[in-house]
Amino acid sequence: MKKFTISYTAVNIIVFLVIMVYFIAMVAYPFWNYDWKHVQNVWDRWQGFNVGMIAFLSSVVAFNISKYNSEQQRIREFESVRPFLPQSLSKLIDYLELCSEYLKTKRSSDDLDPTGKYISPPTLPDGYKNVFENCIRHATADVGNYLALILNKLQVLDSRLNPNDRLIHIAPTNNMIYTYNVAEIYFLVNRSFAIGRGEKDFELKEPSFEDFKSTYSMLRVNFSDDNLELLNKTKRFLKNK
Repeated sequence: MKKFTISYTAVNIIVFLVIMVYFIAMVAYPFWNYDWKHVQNVWDRWQGFNVGMIAFLSSVVAFNISKYNSEQQRIREFESVRPFLPQSLSKLIDYLELCSEYLKTKRSSDDLDPTGKYISPPTLPDGYKNVFENCIRHATADVGNYLALILNKLQVLDSRLNPNDRLIHIAPTNNMIYTYNVAEIYFLVNRSFAIGRGEKDFELKEPSFEDFKSTYSMLRVNFSDDNLELLNKTKRFLKNK
């Protein structure tokens, strides 16, 4: 069952309408249609209700002040951690480029470098998690969700490239899936630099097929006959999302 939610702005609109109805019924209408004595009688008769409405209005004002102060504090805290985001994103870009090169190596079934040493998968950089967590904690909901999506996808990719058996062979189909995952995260990370720069008017989006093609080129994925299947699989992945 889908959870019902109502926004803070909608609540304020509803409260404003209630107060307007109260003002018209209790102040404007009596003054317009009757004399001062009748107005006093109305206020005296509805004294308990008026006290309740004044208390309600006071609580609404206090809540909005508290909400405003809380939002300003959130903005200040986000601005204090945001400058550290580009450095972490740059580390992730380097990591993802290494992942792409690693998958190219595994695609050729050559697990050894020219010296005969086993080629191990890349490992996630240090320190990026704390920066991401602080940004997620203090960011707006849409920015926080976007960064959390990157974190989630990074953990999934790392678990696939670093299984318990590090010598495991990556099947061609899985190799394409992992390459798709690398390109997707690479696109998301690149888009997130706008967050680090403090840009206001940028679109948080997931990659389209054209975005994937561009990202594959940035990762220097050569579309030979074997890799043409990667484009077909990318189309199917996006269609099934």
